[in-house]
Amino acid sequence: MDFEQMNIRTKKEDSTKDGKDLAYLMERAGMQFRVKEVLYKTPFGLVEESVFQEKIESVLKREGFAEYYSSGTGNIKGLIDAAHQYASDRVTSYKDLPYRMMTKENVQLQEGHYASIWKNRHQRVLLASVLGEGKTEGMQRGKEVLSLLDIPFRVEGDMFYYEHEEGPRVYVSPEFVESENMSKPDIDEVEKRTVETPGVKTVEDLVQFFQCQMTDILKTMLFTDGDQVYAVLTEGNNEVDLKKVGHVLSLEEDKLKPLSKEKVLDQTGAEAGFAGPIGLKVDKILIDHSVRKGKAYITGANKTDHHIQGVYYGRDFSGYFYTLSESEESFKGWLLGSVKVHDEKIRVQSKEGGYSYEPLTSLCLNLDRMNYALLEESKDDKGFALSKIQAPFSLVITIVDPRVEKPREKAEEMYEELKLWGVRVLKDFRKDRLGSKFSDYDLLGIPYRILVSKDGTFDVKNRNGDLLEKGLQNLVEIRNNEVIE
Repeated sequence: MDFEQMNIRTKKEDSTKDGKDLAYLMERAGMQFRVKEVLYKTPFGLVEESVFQEKIESVLKREGFAEYYSSGTGNIKGLIDAAHQYASDRVTSYKDLPYRMMTKENVQLQEGHYASIWKNRHQRVLLASVLGEGKTEGMQRGKEVLSLLDIPFRVEGDMFYYEHEEGPRVYVSPEFVESENMSKPDIDEVEKRTVETPGVKTVEDLVQFFQCQMTDILKTMLFTDGDQVYAVLTEGNNEVDLKKVGHVLSLEEDKLKPLSKEKVLDQTGAEAGFAGPIGLKVDKILIDHSVRKGKAYITGANKTDHHIQGVYYGRDFSGYFYTLSESEESFKGWLLGSVKVHDEKIRVQSKEGGYSYEPLTSLCLNLDRMNYALLEESKDDKGFALSKIQAPFSLVITIVDPRVEKPREKAEEMYEELKLWGVRVLKDFRKDRLGSKFSDYDLLGIPYRILVSKDGTFDVKNRNGDLLEKGLQNLVEIRNNEVIE
């Protein structure tokens, strides 16, 4: 590609701005610009993005993932629902398992616009779904992709994070292990008992009233995304992490809100503070892993000034278990991706002629944030120090004196030959000073450069300015000497 035809516009450093800020550095490199809080990718930015994405896709395609197109879903939830519908319609027999598929889409992650590039309203997401595999395989695949791209990441539950001081606080999930030695009561023998509790609304008030522990209380909290209502159950000593709940529900990152007191009354028939899971009419009940399956709890009775004792999971209420609570340990970081096992299994004809119900697991990767993390890690004093594989262009060809015809013809021949080799090469025949050009290459993250002299011979340098080869006559010498490998 031609430097000028690609309309690459680098910028000189502004001493009034933070030179280490990623968004500013990307703007200087001509990758993107922002107008009235809307982010635009330049032609060069789109090339950089495509090189990054192609590497991820090539890994998945080698594993047998076939690409499909999903249009108009608009958000993560729609994308995941569409994947479930696609797999359900496409797979009919055990012979198709495991069925691997992937799609990309620009989805809405936020309600409003934000100054931070990490919180752009719309971001590019890749969804790699497998019918017939569980969470373990999905997590391993996510780790392999991130490791291959040299992106440092942290695993938290079923999510992958890039630790960053400007990121939101992420609460580390406590490990909940069901004790095998815990006595299993005969639940059917234990009766529920409704108790009048006038004005007793908070966990602290319930502990005082019943003379019990906070862990004996089962809190029922109600949230909404504007369309549906969800109940989250956790033991009384825990606080719910709204980010984790939103992730489980595949909602936009700021979509979930607590239900208002007026709507709690409409939903439960009781004032706030008396909600409970028994007979609760909501769109979905989510249960934190802190809740024990063989333990009797005290819950709200969905009746003002009343609670119920002796409430058990399985007999009196049910729902889906997830890690949803906060803990004292936390870190700051951006969510790069996650693994989700779809709640509803898909019916597939079995080998015996009947039917089996197979899990569908989706690895969701935020391509924009992964790309930002890669660029963040590659920043240096000159721009982006990208490897040959990571860089949008691994090589640039320029001329000492573009006014002389012989080296220009030589550079054109080399450019065409390098393209045939499959090298991502950029040609730069601008009449700018060499020093100015080299500064541009450093900023753009191009690891190698070929400089064609007036006599048609050429030198090869790396991004640090180290002379790798001098006075070469043809490209075969580069290949034979593995100069740019």
